[in-house]
Amino acid sequence: MIQAAPPSSPLLRRSAETTSNRASASCTIALIAIFTAAAACAILSSQPPHELPPKDPAFNVVDRRGRAVIISDAHVLQRYNASYGKSCRCAGRCGPNQTGTASWQACPDSCLLPEPGSPFGQYGCDGPPALVKMAFREARRLVASPDFVLYLGCMSGHDMPNLATAMSNLRLVRDQLHALYEGSVISCPVIGNNDVFEDYQASLAAGGFYAQQLVPPSASRPGLRLVAINTNLYSAVGPRMPWNAPWSPSTLPDPRGQFAWRERRVAAMLEQQLAAVAAAGERAYIAGHLPPTLDSFRREPMWNQIYADRFFAIVRRQIGASPAERSPAASVIDGLFFSHLHSDEFRLIPGVTAAAAPIIHIISSVTPIYGGNPTVYEMRHAAAAPAEADRSRGVSFRPVRLTQHAALLGDASFTKAITTPAAFRAAGISNGDYAAVYRAMHEKYHSWNGGAESCSSTADRLQTCATCTNGCRIANACLYRAAAGGRAAWQRCVDTTTLGGAACSDDRHCGEGFGCQCTARRCSCELEQ
Repeated sequence: MIQAAPPSSPLLRRSAETTSNRASASCTIALIAIFTAAAACAILSSQPPHELPPKDPAFNVVDRRGRAVIISDAHVLQRYNASYGKSCRCAGRCGPNQTGTASWQACPDSCLLPEPGSPFGQYGCDGPPALVKMAFREARRLVASPDFVLYLGCMSGHDMPNLATAMSNLRLVRDQLHALYEGSVISCPVIGNNDVFEDYQASLAAGGFYAQQLVPPSASRPGLRLVAINTNLYSAVGPRMPWNAPWSPSTLPDPRGQFAWRERRVAAMLEQQLAAVAAAGERAYIAGHLPPTLDSFRREPMWNQIYADRFFAIVRRQIGASPAERSPAASVIDGLFFSHLHSDEFRLIPGVTAAAAPIIHIISSVTPIYGGNPTVYEMRHAAAAPAEADRSRGVSFRPVRLTQHAALLGDASFTKAITTPAAFRAAGISNGDYAAVYRAMHEKYHSWNGGAESCSSTADRLQTCATCTNGCRIANACLYRAAAGGRAAWQRCVDTTTLGGAACSDDRHCGEGFGCQCTARRCSCELEQ
């Protein structure tokens, strides 16, 4: 958890000096100098006080370079008590109160479960340290020697009562992350909304963003760099929180100078960072916590749309909105990774039609607080060997179900659930590939996101649906296709979209993004490529 500290703080100067003289393979260490916050420096430079994953030579996994691990939203709850249910947050505490202050009170005995829940956590609650440890061990079992690990934010649990508790949670996950590969692999975290105290605070003395070489270039593959951004600065939710001073894009068009990036004393635009990657013949990932899109639950924006529009303008200039509109840095951005929504999702970049353009991956969580299965990811990354260096790199989803059976075993096993792009019936993970997903969602609802209800309205939420037809299908397809352009763009997509297969005589009968295509037998509205 991070609170502001004066930039001239002696502690900060000492931490920065220590960092510059200390060899480490971890981006976590590099973040010390970037956060420039006393609490962060103390946490990231302290000795691990928690039990670490044991060094286990029995992991029977071949060293597979060209692979990486992605983990997000551990939201560890050290207070977890398996005897209590989700109405007491599985901790024997109720809170926060209605004013937004995270002040926990003791819960009544009615919260006690008839039988204890799983020692690895319960649906509806943040997970205990045992779940975090198990998830990290699974990541190491999946990929024995990855090129890097991305941690996409939110180490601490929700609604922590005080800074000390929040910092203790951050230390625990930090230690597990650093020990995952005994400090021998680059592990790069980004800042989540619960990684500051209180939630969404923009209280860093500096920006909390950085760039890092993930994979150096070699004769067989290009280099890969990470551009990690602090999305708390752009949150549409944060300024409404009672503890966070609001700001407006009209008065702060570039909070903390992140768009006009400053590294040390050298001013460099985010765009110039990407251009430098192109000049070196390398590739780049952009990673953050809050995705620049509508969420899939309330369909509310995660970013202030003015900031999102500026971000996407930079991205579009780098990848080219169409094949004819490519900058010198075209194809440099090979992936955009975010999390926060605790579900596996994607979004298309607004205003981009180039088939080879990347898409926005939204990564699920370790915590099961919102009903999801704890998940870790194995990824074939952009700097894979040349034979695999097209845009067909896969992301494997590995969830574990929290069951009494697992509790009795004293362990739980992660199983491969779906793999992007195969599960989405797409040939790759590019913009053009996911256009095929959009068409498929109009033709037939995909059961991989099932639920309990029969849905047919634009107001229905896909995660609750056993079937999704008519307006439900359109609304959720538009969420993936248009929601990164903001609520107005999503609504426009909903209002103008025609279900694939509708009869037509010309393009005027088809909605936005569809054209009237004819075969020997009939003419129908089909998604335009």
